[in-house]
Amino acid sequence: MIDARELSALRTQWDSGDAMRVGWVIYEALPNAARPRLAAELLILSCELLPGVPGEISSVIELAKDPRRWREAHDAFRNIRRLTIELLRDTPDDNVREAVLLVAENAAKVIYNASEELASFDYDCGCWLVGCAHDLAMKAHSPELKERFWCAMETLLGTPTS
Repeated sequence: MIDARELSALRTQWDSGDAMRVGWVIYEALPNAARPRLAAELLILSCELLPGVPGEISSVIELAKDPRRWREAHDAFRNIRRLTIELLRDTPDDNVREAVLLVAENAAKVIYNASEELASFDYDCGCWLVGCAHDLAMKAHSPELKERFWCAMETLLGTPTS
């Protein structure tokens, strides 16, 4: 559990752009079963920037809701990665869409790792998820989105104790 003082320090780091450090602490503080919810919450907020949400991304959000399906997130990651590669090939200047796809890739990794299946993704995918979300808010020039990401993470951590 993160206490109120540590949460305040994390907020300062988040606001200053040290999102990877924040991501590491938050990911470590969450129980494994709560990590897919973090992934889904950040991805849902990210999708608000897209005019249409590809089915591959919607699939990742749906997988997060059902622990019996978390192992399917490995294939979901591959589908999102394919979209990322296509985007970089066809429209490399679409920085916001690319940033959303990177959030989706890391969300799929976090969800798969929560399944505790073999051949997990790198353990640091949780801090990359948070870092990519922060990067998305910066690329979108959206302090509102950055604040909403923070609120989602803070809510998942629960009420801090003094």
